[in-house]
Amino acid sequence: MNKMRFKWIPLLLILTGCSGTPALFVSHIRNLKTFDKNTLLYSLPGTVINIDVDFLKSEFIPGPFHEYAGKYLSIEDVSHDSVVSWQIRKISVYTTSEPDPDYFYSVNMETESGQFSEMLDQFTQSGMIILPDRFIMNGPVTEEMVITEGDQILYTDLSVKRNFMVEKETSYKRVFRDSVYVQIPVEKELLVKKTTELKAEEAANFIIKLRKRRFKLLTGQSESEVPDDAAGRVIDELNRIEQEYLSLFTGRTIYESETRHYQYIPVPDRHTDQQVLFKISDQEGIFDPVSAKGRPVILDIDCLNLTKNLKEIQFSEAANTMYYRQPDLARITISLGDKHLFDNRLTVYQYGPVVSRKIVKR
Repeated sequence: MNKMRFKWIPLLLILTGCSGTPALFVSHIRNLKTFDKNTLLYSLPGTVINIDVDFLKSEFIPGPFHEYAGKYLSIEDVSHDSVVSWQIRKISVYTTSEPDPDYFYSVNMETESGQFSEMLDQFTQSGMIILPDRFIMNGPVTEEMVITEGDQILYTDLSVKRNFMVEKETSYKRVFRDSVYVQIPVEKELLVKKTTELKAEEAANFIIKLRKRRFKLLTGQSESEVPDDAAGRVIDELNRIEQEYLSLFTGRTIYESETRHYQYIPVPDRHTDQQVLFKISDQEGIFDPVSAKGRPVILDIDCLNLTKNLKEIQFSEAANTMYYRQPDLARITISLGDKHLFDNRLTVYQYGPVVSRKIVKR
């Protein structure tokens, strides 16, 4: 707040220190009937509160061998069901300014003045007023879902062995020999797809082999020589492979992120307000504010009314007088149930009074 006050001091000095300033007439746009070459428009700024919400979706997917985690690896309490969970990861709140349509002013000068144009530019740069070339009316921001590409279901490395095994099948055929029929056994080799349990057992045995390999490296019992500078990398790789194979039993969680943008424009005469931004369900995701599903995320705004003494002062239109808006502070909270997700103070122009400053000739 102090920084903002100090930033305006040079601008006020410009207004009070102009030498030989021509006659200047500033009035509300409702009083303007005609334009001439020396007429200029400006508006007072209005505050737009922007809210960016980052969501995190996590989806747990059981491993293909989850049923055998206890039997072959003694890992108990493994989840066997897919679970989806949504949560709010981050909330960012910031303000932007746009022209307030209820506060347009006309500036009429007796003669053109480059000095006055420079003064207006100073006011514009400070954010106290907005000139016509800054009349950029931004429409509503589309709440477009942006999902970053998360991990895929990478259960592709199920075993280091073949997916089929060879089974021998014996059949018999009748052969006429020595005036009689005899049965001769005939063996065939068939490729049979392994059962899920057999592949789970092989994967578990492979995990145990990896652990043995790592143990021998750590205790110096390895039969193969590994350079000291490479031992750490080998152990890290063994750990990585083990975790990949363990996920076949314990499952894996996939993460996706999504960002949505919301806006709220404060109403000047409503210093305390409440609005539902959206609703969220832990399992089903994000819904509109009017949806019957989900829990509401609520924005509360409360003007601190620090400019109440200025609001009691009456300002009348007069020559060589500029009008601008002194902003006020408001407390912004965003809550989900009893939990505050955001709590801070922001500057809001709409809550402050319109004040004037006399341009003194010297």
